[in-house]
Amino acid sequence: MLLNFLNSYQSTIDSAYLKVADIHSKIAAKEPFVGNDKTLDRLYAHALLMLGIIEVLENDDNANPMGNETFLNDLNFLLTLNY
Repeated sequence: MLLNFLNSYQSTIDSAYLKVADIHSKIAAKEPFVGNDKTLDRLYAHALLMLGIIEVLENDDNANPMGNETFLNDLNFLLTLNY
């Protein structure tokens, strides 16, 4: 079953924004520069990946709903990862 466009995605997108903000807060509290700590660099990459998926979902015209559902599932998976 394909999801409705942005309305169905909104709660996941909001959760992803909160997780990205949490990641950035943790990074800023420990290390102000990228490249000094590999664990923090992985967190930063995790946040960038989530932001990229959010951007695709928010700016898509829903011409390929199956692709959007795949991105949404990927974003949901990223939200379940512990960091």
